[in-house]
Amino acid sequence: MINPMPDMWYLEGDWKSNETSDAVRFEKSLKALDARQVITDLSKGLEIILKASETDNLDAIGISLDNDKLFVRRVTKELKEENSKTRQNVIDRILKFFRAE
Repeated sequence: MINPMPDMWYLEGDWKSNETSDAVRFEKSLKALDARQVITDLSKGLEIILKASETDNLDAIGISLDNDKLFVRRVTKELKEENSKTRQNVIDRILKFFRAE
């Protein structure tokens, strides 16, 4: 992300791809999201880590990539822990379903 513009919990900036296969998959995944649904329910977004340097990371939820503009929601530790609990709850339910006889 180049020239990020912060707005409360959100960041928007120019996206410059490094043209790798991972970058192409990342772009396709973000472009496939419905931004309105992600803003309403962050679990529908794409969990990403923005790296400013080797030691400076920012956890975020990717919301959209449109016209080379990347839009993300910064993630706090509390939100990250809540998402982790929700994800584990879903995994537990799936495992319980397949163990049922």
